[in-house]
Amino acid sequence: GPHRGDTVLAVSSLAVSPQGDNSFVVMTNFIITPGQKQGTCPELPDAGLCTWDNDCTKGKYSRQGQGLMTGKCVHFNSSVKTCEIFGWCPVEVDDHVPSPALLSEAERFTLFIKNSITFPRFKVSR
Repeated sequence: GPHRGDTVLAVSSLAVSPQGDNSFVVMTNFIITPGQKQGTCPELPDAGLCTWDNDCTKGKYSRQGQGLMTGKCVHFNSSVKTCEIFGWCPVEVDDHVPSPALLSEAERFTLFIKNSITFPRFKVSR
């Protein structure tokens, strides 16, 4: 694939799995947003359309949103205005998911699961 440079992925880079907390997920793909850093920028249209500043409650976080609203209504593009947010900017646009998956080798991983159990009342651990 194209050279992406060195990339460090941390827990904060992960999306929450819809399967919940008691699940195991192997990441096989991701979206690159070049130059992303913390700051202020327009929210995505599906999460924060607005006409006036008072449409954007300062400090509010939308469930579909990418950050905290600053209280300003700004231009997302030449025809659409959205609430400005403080968060990772520019916001990630997931309209173009890489295909084939960037981490397709994950399908060849070997997973070793080790279980342990403890019965403290009987002082037994396995």
